[in-house]
Amino acid sequence: MYVPFAELSDTSRVWVYAADRPLSPGEQSAIQQQAQSFAESWTAHQQNLKASFVILHNLFLVLAVDESHHGASGCSIDKSVAFMKQLQQQLGIDFFNRMQIELAQNGEARIVSRQEALQLAAQPDIFFFDKTITNIHELHTCFVKPIHTAWFYKPQTA
Repeated sequence: MYVPFAELSDTSRVWVYAADRPLSPGEQSAIQQQAQSFAESWTAHQQNLKASFVILHNLFLVLAVDESHHGASGCSIDKSVAFMKQLQQQLGIDFFNRMQIELAQNGEARIVSRQEALQLAAQPDIFFFDKTITNIHELHTCFVKPIHTAWFYKPQTA
């Protein structure tokens, strides 16, 4: 069952998908319509999931499930991946590009390669989006982190 994202608890589980380019207003509208329809029918073991989504920074689609209502299962997660692949095919947007890094600078999101991210890492106002977060609390508190804490960051030694 779909619920507004703001009504989910902070412990709700999230999955973060990054588009390979900024989403246009039309694409965001199409995604919102399809994601709401998906959330309304998303189930685990024939039980409706209390589910929602949000689009952030014109780049990220975050799917969420309040597992205190009913937990997500392997099959339900497979359904969400199939939904994302369907969106990818329909809209021509890659949501599964593991080679891109999403950075934040001056409140703006941008996509770069790992090499570009490492080159920009010396700048004090560069942050990265941590797509490995697992719940809404982390989405609010540590989705955006200093780049020197990134999994891909290794300081250069002299």
